[in-house]
Amino acid sequence: MGAEVTEGRPGPYFEGSYRSSYDVNSEEMGEHTTETVTKRVNLVTKHHQDMVNSGNVPSNLSSRIWPEPGTYINDGEHQYRITKTVIPVQNGNHHSESEGSAMASAFQKNQFAILILVFQIIFFVLFGLFGTYTNDAMPSGSESTNYVNSKYPLFQDVHVMIFVGFGFLMTFLKRYGFSAVSINMLLACFTIEWGMIFRGFLQHNFSETGVFTISIEDLLTADFAAAVVLITMGCMLGKLSPSQYVIMALLETPVAIGIEHIVVHVFHVNDVGGSMIVHVFGAYFGLALSRVFYKKEYVSHENEGSTYHTDIFAMIGALFLWLFWPSFNAAPADPEDARHRAILNTYLSMVASVMATFLVSFLVNKHRHIDMVHIANSTLAGGVAIGTNANVILSPLHALLVGFFAGCLSVVGYQYITPFMANKLKMHDTCGVHNLHGMPGVVAGLTSVLFAFVYDPALYGSTYAKIYKATEHGRDHKTQALYQLAGLGLVLGSSLLSGAITGLILKMKIWNQVRDKEYYADGDYFHTPDDYDFTTRIISNIDHVEVTEHTKLKESV
Repeated sequence: MGAEVTEGRPGPYFEGSYRSSYDVNSEEMGEHTTETVTKRVNLVTKHHQDMVNSGNVPSNLSSRIWPEPGTYINDGEHQYRITKTVIPVQNGNHHSESEGSAMASAFQKNQFAILILVFQIIFFVLFGLFGTYTNDAMPSGSESTNYVNSKYPLFQDVHVMIFVGFGFLMTFLKRYGFSAVSINMLLACFTIEWGMIFRGFLQHNFSETGVFTISIEDLLTADFAAAVVLITMGCMLGKLSPSQYVIMALLETPVAIGIEHIVVHVFHVNDVGGSMIVHVFGAYFGLALSRVFYKKEYVSHENEGSTYHTDIFAMIGALFLWLFWPSFNAAPADPEDARHRAILNTYLSMVASVMATFLVSFLVNKHRHIDMVHIANSTLAGGVAIGTNANVILSPLHALLVGFFAGCLSVVGYQYITPFMANKLKMHDTCGVHNLHGMPGVVAGLTSVLFAFVYDPALYGSTYAKIYKATEHGRDHKTQALYQLAGLGLVLGSSLLSGAITGLILKMKIWNQVRDKEYYADGDYFHTPDDYDFTTRIISNIDHVEVTEHTKLKESV
């Protein structure tokens, strides 16, 4: 039988990117089970290695060598005869001349390195001129271990969330794993430095002495600033170049910190877990940016999808986030009873959101299947929805109800609202941050209005003034509720406006842009291993290789 080839006939080997899937007529090979597909893939892999070992092809060839029709492959137990190979030919990662010319200038070619070097030098200068450690960290500082022993464990939990939790949660895209983890790390570190500097300029100490101090609490707030940028990154995942990600972080960080300063220190809004100033801001900044950036190519792109193992990697990130989220909400809380309460409320809210996620995910699927997108994301919605009120809520029932509602809302968002926003509103949200961070964050803001209004201040005693600081100066609880609402409104409005402006800046041709064919893919910006195309494109979408004959090998005597 001859070979069937679409868009060209294969020679001894192909270079480029291919999509393939196996279709087998032999009963002995079985149906499309995991074991069968693995066996078929192994046959082609073995043929590739045999060709390399024979010296017929270069050993560093990145693409798979497909067996010609009539080829016999020995797997050690049987000998198989390949009867048909269908391989759609792709252009792979090779740039056309017109695409290559766009990258011709030295600045465009080295833009990413130039940006990183310039910004890091600026950070060196600013830290050198204005930064210093807090007195307790200096040789003549406090000898008490209470501060470090109480603050550092909570900070470290949050740190793991930022670098492991967020990073692995975004590895679900089948061809974007390198970028998800490493750009996440880059943006977090960039924002930590830039956030410390900008927040330091807003310190009362800076206005008096001309320097800003750094303590463990400043490391924690820097991680919070990084979370804002990483949430926005989730919305734009796979659609920006590394240079654009860096510029995005540069522009978003000071706006987010400035709005936080107004909400927390001017309005005196309680938002202990950052549901408004972190989650709402990051999500709606990203949605506005996405709207400005929108292209029809974003939707249903061939690279925008997951595989079995990438969804498992995403679950690793989800589990780290789920386990440590109580620390995220409790770390800034003060005094100790409020911190204790924040841990309890967050834990119960997240437990309830897990229950809601599995329930609603099952019900909204017509086949009554559970969707791993929901499990990896909506199970975390309770942590966001309880964040603003984690130090306020006094009843476990209230915490459970908030978490359960957030889980339900998040699944509904993934199932119905996200497609509507992409198709009708032209807001493409790669990770669905609107469902995990945006809407649950709005729920947190609205419920903070409710709880500030209905809870009797007398129940808190002296703690009340430490939670709602303006009440110490005569603000009553009803007025505080209105300020909570005003804070939410300010965050929503400022994030949408600044996100849209940032989108216009990032669309400027001066910045490297992702090629349409390479959305949601690592190939243009990372050195990928030899099996990159095979494991991320071919195996996940094979056209077919037919094996219709096999003979039992004779055992050697």
